[in-house]
Formats: sequence, C-alpha cells, structure tokens
Amino acid sequence: MIVSWVRTHGRSKAIAEQLDIPAVFLSEATARKPAPSKYLYAAIDTVREVRRNRPRFIILMLPPFPLLLLVRVLFPRTPVIGDLHTGVFLNPKWRPFLRPTLFLLRGGTCVVTNHPLQARCNRAGLEAIVLHDPLPNSIPEIDRETLSDGRQVVLCPLGYANDEPIEELLRAAEDLAADGVQFRLTGRAPGSVKNAAPPNVKFTGYLTNSDYDAELANCDVVMALTTRDHTMQRAGYEAIAAAKPQVTADFKVLRDFHADAAIYVDPHSHADIARGVREALSNSGAITARVRRRFEQVLADQSLAVEELRRAVKSAEGKSNRATGGISRLPWGAS
Repeated sequence: MIVSWVRTHGRSKAIAEQLDIPAVFLSEATARKPAPSKYLYAAIDTVREVRRNRPRFIILMLPPFPLLLLVRVLFPRTPVIGDLHTGVFLNPKWRPFLRPTLFLLRGGTCVVTNHPLQARCNRAGLEAIVLHDPLPNSIPEIDRETLSDGRQVVLCPLGYANDEPIEELLRAAEDLAADGVQFRLTGRAPGSVKNAAPPNVKFTGYLTNSDYDAELANCDVVMALTTRDHTMQRAGYEAIAAAKPQVTADFKVLRDFHADAAIYVDPHSHADIARGVREALSNSGAITARVRRRFEQVLADQSLAVEELRRAVKSAEGKSNRATGGISRLPWGAS
C-alpha cells in the first residue's frame, strides 16, 4: 500500500495504479484539522489502515517526517519504500529532518524524481530509483467548454507553498490583463493573495478531481512554476498528460524532462513570466504538437522506471515474507 498524509495526490494515485496496490489518503475531516492535531489524527488513521490491510510493504509519500517515524516505530518489520519529494531535501520546514529520514530508510529503497536527488540518496547509502509521475497510457480527447467568457485562460495549480512565486505570478497576470488573458488559480488562496490579485485573476478554491479535470481541459496554458531547483511540478506532468502548452521555471531538471515541450522563464521575473505566457499562447499549435511527441517519449522511459520499482517492491515483499509475523505487534501489545 501507499500512504500519503494529504487529502489526495495524483502522483501517489498513479504509482498505486501502476503497482495495483491501495492508496491511502487523509479523510476530509483529518485534512482540515490544524497542526499538530492533524498529525495525531493522521497517525491514528494510518495505524488503523495498516493493521486492516496488513501490507507486505509500505510506500510512504515524504514529507512529512512524522509519517516515516510512525511507521518505522510501530511496524519495524514491514519494509518501507520512501517516495521522497523535493521538500524532503530543500523545504526549510523539513530539511532539518533529512539526515534522520535517510537513516530510517537505510537498507531499503527510495524513489525520487531526478538524478541529482538520486545521487544525494546514493551518497547516503540508499538505492534510489528515478521515477517521474506516471502518465496515463494515452492523452484523453475531451470536448472543451468555455469557462472564461471567451478569453484565453492560464491555469495555475497552486498549493501556496514557499517555493511558488505568487507575487511575481500576480504581477505577470496584471501585465497581461490588457491582452485579454484570464488567470485561474486553484487551491485555498490566503486572503492576502486574493486582496493583491488584479481583476483578471479568478480563484477556483479547492477542486474535486472532476472539477480540476474540467479546468485543465478548458485552459489554453498551464503555469507550473517553482523557485526551487531540483523540483518537478505535478502541474507539469498534468500538462503533458493533457497535451497542454505549459510555462515552467528555467531549471536544468525541468529542461531535461520537458525538452522542447515547454516554455521556460525566470520565476523571479514577472516580466519574463508574462513573456512566456504570450509565447505559449501565440505558438500553442506548434507547442501542443511537441507536447504530444514528448508524451510518447516519456511513456517509453516510464515503463523502464516502473519495472525497476516493481523489482524493488518484489525484493521488499521477499524481506517481509522472511520476517516473522509480517507486520509487528504494536508496542502496547494490541494484535
């Protein structure tokens, strides 16, 4: 099984589908709770799900570090594979826990999204598999509906995280207001962001999967920006899967992955972001064709990485079978 302490996550769901295992996420009630009580309820939910499913291995989406600590302490004989997102290495909130994270994963396998992070894990003595977010087997053909009064739409999937250049994004939107471009920002935006937004920025709020799919189908460009190097954006994978032009940050790991299927900008410059949007809109036909070609290339590479992960899972299952009793008893003796 794969466990993620978020309400839902496309990468975790896609990996679960590739391996034909259950994906466990936070309930709506738990996800809405503030920290630290959120982690307490998440821990209770996780213990219940692990004991109910009795998995031979567990894949953990990391961060957060408390999830790894919980599973290692309560289920020490269950092999763990860490799906290490960039936040483990670079987010100021979780970076202090990097060394204990790698220590607790020793003797096992982890999954990362690029080769620099793979090298970092290797130096710590961990086997690391480079696996991008698995794409669907084909690009869906979806009829487009108008959600923007006929204006061109830039979809900006956001978590309002510390690596997202929100201020520059809003200033770029203001630069493009006269061009008739609408920016649609997803997620629960802070009040300060809403108050600073120009009129051509619309906030969708939290979206269900089907509502998000509709937003993606009806946009002209996807904006997938980060100010943090070595960071792959979920929105970037979604843009490829939907054959949408995208504007993303000019970092080597992103150029290596997207090649000529994206427009690259300086995420610290609102003028360059606006320039990138204009270029993506004016050359959308040619870029879409390049995205479709890149999709096929990534799909071929993906099959090799997924097969490598399957071998790691099989090895983990073998370790679990050799462990007495599979899942250990809880410290207080509950069965």
